[in-house]
Amino acid sequence: MATGEVAGRSATDEQLAAGEAMMPTGRLSVARRVEPERPRLPFSPSQLARIDEALNLASRSTGLEFAIYLGELGEDSRKQAEELHANLGPRVSEGVLLAVAPGQRKFEIVTGEEAHRRIQDRSCQLAAMSMAASFKEGDLVEGLISGLQAAAEHGATEVEVRMDSKLVIEQMAGRWKVKHANLQPLAAEARELVAGFERVRFS
Repeated sequence: MATGEVAGRSATDEQLAAGEAMMPTGRLSVARRVEPERPRLPFSPSQLARIDEALNLASRSTGLEFAIYLGELGEDSRKQAEELHANLGPRVSEGVLLAVAPGQRKFEIVTGEEAHRRIQDRSCQLAAMSMAASFKEGDLVEGLISGLQAAAEHGATEVEVRMDSKLVIEQMAGRWKVKHANLQPLAAEARELVAGFERVRFS
């Protein structure tokens, strides 16, 4: 409640509105209810839906547990982010936490043991660069989504590669040999990359 007095007005009790009272001095005392402003949420419903969709897609495509924290991270942001990651629950080993402190202009990406095996430090750095680029433009939502997409892209377990060359498809599937000497090192490098996924389909 907020109270105050307004001078220079006289009125009978019948003329007074709710919350008004005439003082013996002739002053009018007025009480009005002041409704506190509701705290503003950082995202609109549509923005929350986009972030939730990106979270679900990242988790489904990788089998990892992605999570976002938005708030203060304190003096030691890395330590605080690691403590938050430790609270992810039974799937902490597969957990990937994107912790962002907009007020401090800081963010951290923390991965569990299994998640780190799948998403190497370099991949986290690429995700961080993608997030930072959007944050610099003042776009928090796009920064979070781009970070999720970049991390998930490097943490995928299954990949489908679509090509318009039957020759390359058969060679990558191991059914045909790569005869050209200049292409053999490239084929070996491609097979090494393929070995990092649980399942790769060429079509």
